[in-house]
Amino acid sequence: MVGFEVQKQGKYVNILPDRVNNSDLEVLTKKIKECVSSIKDISMPKSGGMYYGLAGIIYSLIMYTTVYKDKSFSSAIRTMLNNLQFYTINIDNTLFLIDGTFHNVNVSFPDGNLGLINVIKMAEEAKICFL
Repeated sequence: MVGFEVQKQGKYVNILPDRVNNSDLEVLTKKIKECVSSIKDISMPKSGGMYYGLAGIIYSLIMYTTVYKDKSFSSAIRTMLNNLQFYTINIDNTLFLIDGTFHNVNVSFPDGNLGLINVIKMAEEAKICFL
């Protein structure tokens, strides 16, 4: 499967083959678009976090949009960005992401605010605005 792999350092590494001929590239591009199209409809998963939830889905869509210069998923990304609010709780005028169990407030990267902040910054840099 073509995609990204999380390493211990928390960095994303592209695992595409070193050499790809044009026909293989067309097949890979088609498969990648099919995968991205299938996840764009998951706008309200159980979790809002980066590794297992909505922020991770948004991340994947933004990466696709950025790499392929394809803005066809911008509307879905904006909808998902707006849906992030439903995974948060307001404590003293600060929004905190609730983890996937809906029992704990979390500020970590994988399941908390740091992952959300990263995705929101990426959306802004990709010029995908939300309301």
